Amino acid sequence: MTPLDFFGSMVYVLQDNTDGYTLDITLPFCEEDDCLTIARELLALQETEVATSSIILGPDSEPRLGQLMPDGSVINDISYQYSDASQYLITISTGPKYQTLGSFNDSKYQLQTEDVNKDGIVIQDAGNGAEYVVRIDGFGEITALSMVLDDISVGDRVNVKIHNNPVEHI
Repeated sequence: MTPLDFFGSMVYVLQDNTDGYTLDITLPFCEEDDCLTIARELLALQETEVATSSIILGPDSEPRLGQLMPDGSVINDISYQYSDASQYLITISTGPKYQTLGSFNDSKYQLQTEDVNKDGIVIQDAGNGAEYVVRIDGFGEITALSMVLDDISVGDRVNVKIHNNPVEHI
């Protein structure tokens, strides 16, 4: 039996490097050397330690998101507060150039959606056996794709599943 140093193996190094946050980017226009250069730059941004701070500015200030500060940090957030005609305050938060954003599913800007099943009437046939215009109460006329092998004709009543129907609005 031969002992194996798992902690020094390439498998361990690769697994260790993918723990925590991963960043997936597709850059089809880059050559292998370009991708390596970009990856090194992103890693350097991730590993840069910059203090995060909040700074209160006067009303005549004109901060810009992403603006470089003297300490090497950048402006990541700008907040304007008005309490009355004489009170005007600008607060900025500074920090590193690279910040993790989580995933799309964690986004505070993601709107709630739902899948809805509705009955409708086919009013137009594209002639390809797949695309139809269907009139649905509450939605109007929408283009629908058929996922069944049955023949569908103008005037037929159909059930349509609408994906990602917004539940809330901005």
